Amino acid sequence: HPPYSTPFTPTAQHVTFSNLTPSVVKFDRHMKQISKMDFTTDDKNIQYQGTYYLRGRIILLMSKYNSKTGTIELYAQKYDMDLEPDEDRVELWKMTGQKGTDYSFSFSFSKDSSKFCVTLSPDQKKTEGKIYSVKVFDRHLDEVFEKDVELSTPSKRVSIKDMLVNKKGDAYILLKITNDKNSKKPSSSEKGGKVPAYKYSLRKYSKDGSETKIKIDLRNKFVNDYSMITDHHGDIQLFISYGDEENEGINGFMYVTIDASTGETISQVDYPVPATLAERIDKIQK
Repeated sequence: HPPYSTPFTPTAQHVTFSNLTPSVVKFDRHMKQISKMDFTTDDKNIQYQGTYYLRGRIILLMSKYNSKTGTIELYAQKYDMDLEPDEDRVELWKMTGQKGTDYSFSFSFSKDSSKFCVTLSPDQKKTEGKIYSVKVFDRHLDEVFEKDVELSTPSKRVSIKDMLVNKKGDAYILLKITNDKNSKKPSSSEKGGKVPAYKYSLRKYSKDGSETKIKIDLRNKFVNDYSMITDHHGDIQLFISYGDEENEGINGFMYVTIDASTGETISQVDYPVPATLAERIDKIQK
């Protein structure tokens, strides 16, 4: 695999070890097994969180949660390319919240596999302002920076949809924010028809402590799906498939390029799907 790729991607955030044992297997070019590493534990509080490739090392992530104290710990175990343990287990994060609090993780790495980013978000009361934390590491898993974020918007109206980190260590979080008092309604009425009752916003966090808010202009389209990557210049490429109505199929695609330094939109192009093709896509999805 080239250095910017990831040979291993987690298929779930939580794994029940009694039913599934995560394994990493190394094959030669003839697909003959060379070595294998199984992740097993007798500690029921430890959960497998995924396996990643980071600049010549395999990184296995695991979390440990203590429900009595509300403490969550995130660990990483490094392995060399022969799947032998490389150094001791590293504690990436430890956070103590309220008793019984549950947490969700998201992970991302830069295109050149030199930076690794983790976001952590606790379950909250619906009326509390949304909070989450971002932490970026270098390829040695040394901390680059940590950022705790607290929004004034109630947590019931905010959801983290995607994230990425670039080779400079800047972290980007894509948020979906529903309109006030319309968190359960997909659309609202305006002159000319229905428009989404939500917006998408991109937040950039840097190691100098700065935060940049980047508005995504949906042009009154309903988001069907999305993908966010960085290009070879380091700029953000946001690809969105959209519909003219909520859950009524795909009517077009939106391609947005955002300057990673300034947060300004460099270009935004819409590609409407011909009606005949839109009907075919809709039939396939159904």
